[in-house]
Amino acid sequence: MATQIRLPSLPENLREAHKNRLIVKDKDLRSIGYLVAVGNWILSEGVFIESIAAWRKKSQAGFWDRADVTPETTKSYLELIANSPSNRRFFLIFDNFSNLVGHVGLKSITHRECELDNLLRGASGGHPSLLYYAEIRLLEWIFSISRLSQVNVNCFSNNFLVIAIHEEVGFVLIESTPLKVKTIDGIQILNYSSREDANVTYTSDIRALDRSVFYRRHAWVVAEKGEEK
Repeated sequence: MATQIRLPSLPENLREAHKNRLIVKDKDLRSIGYLVAVGNWILSEGVFIESIAAWRKKSQAGFWDRADVTPETTKSYLELIANSPSNRRFFLIFDNFSNLVGHVGLKSITHRECELDNLLRGASGGHPSLLYYAEIRLLEWIFSISRLSQVNVNCFSNNFLVIAIHEEVGFVLIESTPLKVKTIDGIQILNYSSREDANVTYTSDIRALDRSVFYRRHAWVVAEKGEEK
């Protein structure tokens, strides 16, 4: 079993979450937004839950199952994340005017690697490259509190906009797997497949980013922190 790292405690309320927010800056070190860690406090924030549910319903094509997304199912999903504090984190993305515009997360966090997931912009506004810089900020955070050597990301090959962000950050393709969609109880579910049995044209693609590549590619992050990586 992979050894997990000790992550900072999840915030107990929204005030604490904002106090411990991660400031997102562009390469000129200008503040353009911030990330807020989700804890159980999110379960009483109906407006946030409704926004996230609406975004995820609109973006269902990017998920492994196409079950109906509602505020109730989204709340259950967020509750599951909030109560899995040892190996995953989920962050809300806010612009510089404190408008909620998206979310991003990390899962399967061990002492060696983890997976970036849930990158989604649900609302317009703020810096046009906010998601790109939010991803960089989240990666800088997890690298700075651990000795992870690699972060992976898995997304469908037809998710062109998200892939463009990941590749600009520095992720490179290492694996591509065919997919087959099945309908179970009226719900479409995607699974890995052989190339012969695949019934969709897109694939599940894994990209990886090494720690050393991240810091070489984004040297301005090191310059701001005044650290040697």
